[in-house]
Amino acid sequence: WVVVDVLLRKPRPDLGDHTVQFCNPDRPMTYCRNPGNRRRWEIAIKPGETDEDITTPDRIWQLLSRWITPEDADLERHAVYTFRSMLARDWHDGRLLIAGDAAHLTPPFMGQGMCAGIRDSANLAWKLANVIKGHSKPSILASYQDERAPHARTFIETAMKLGQLINTMDSTTARQTASLGPNTTFKSIQPPLGSSDQTALVVQQNSLNGHLFAQPNLSNGQKLDDVIGYAPVLLSRKPIMSAHLPVLDGQTHPEIAQALQEIGAEAIILRPDRYIAASVKTGSDVAFLAQTNLPSPISARSATQ
Repeated sequence: WVVVDVLLRKPRPDLGDHTVQFCNPDRPMTYCRNPGNRRRWEIAIKPGETDEDITTPDRIWQLLSRWITPEDADLERHAVYTFRSMLARDWHDGRLLIAGDAAHLTPPFMGQGMCAGIRDSANLAWKLANVIKGHSKPSILASYQDERAPHARTFIETAMKLGQLINTMDSTTARQTASLGPNTTFKSIQPPLGSSDQTALVVQQNSLNGHLFAQPNLSNGQKLDDVIGYAPVLLSRKPIMSAHLPVLDGQTHPEIAQALQEIGAEAIILRPDRYIAASVKTGSDVAFLAQTNLPSPISARSATQ
């Protein structure tokens, strides 16, 4: 695919304020509404076309002529990319750890390449900080690949399936591949982390552990992350004390109660990366959860702020 960035000379709201995938059987294309006046097109290169031929300014403007002309925008950059799907075999070797594109490559059809790298960093940072500060043993770092590799694989494989559909240059085959009905909608996937000792911190491991939690607003209007920061927290429907973790309860903060109700939990422990580390479904087990200690990579802010 050739990726083309342009800088608009004048407002063009008709192009759309969102990303559009054009599943054109002749030549699939993607339009991206980027920040400011920057707009991007990603254009499939057909068999027999060379990188040199497809990237001349005249050829690029010809491909973009359905939407804009040289009078509307300036070409900022263009580059040819070959999309790859790869997952590194080893992410951790002694004092060496890899993340982001060094650990995995995904086609762009879900827009998850940078997102995956951010998730890697969020997963690894609190574990690494705890090891450096002596709060955790180095063995905790083994959970990094255990959790992230299966998670990244799910996004990569889904992106590959979407790319298969988008790149199909035959309408009949595309419909059969997608098996789409007239009112079909797509919903973003939310796979859990791979299993590790950090997604089962209590004996009662259940299906909630390793899943990403919501971002509720607190009763003071602040979001959960703004109060707790990059640190663990215990969330409970009813007030409870914990000697190890800051606690927020659903009686004080109704959106927390609602979020816990939606997942069927009485209380949960959230890790700094906001995945569920431990969860209980009955009130009698909450006291046991309150005794669980999840070391914080930073000084946790007061949950009463």
